[in-house]
Amino acid sequence: MKAKEMNQKLTDMEHTEKKIITDHIRPPIPDNRFDWMAVREHFDEGDLVGYGATEQEAINDLKQQENEK
Repeated sequence: MKAKEMNQKLTDMEHTEKKIITDHIRPPIPDNRFDWMAVREHFDEGDLVGYGATEQEAINDLKQQENEK
């Protein structure tokens, strides 16, 4: 595969990245560190899940897990 074709393929992949979906779940525990949850659209069992006290913390947690994968 030529470099130009490879760069186009990478660009195409970036545009098809699944969106991040968040939810304010507020589980019935006295700790708010897990109040928000973030997943990629079309979530399936076993996929990564980010948690945080705020929506942004949950998104950051999800992205950090993806980078470590």
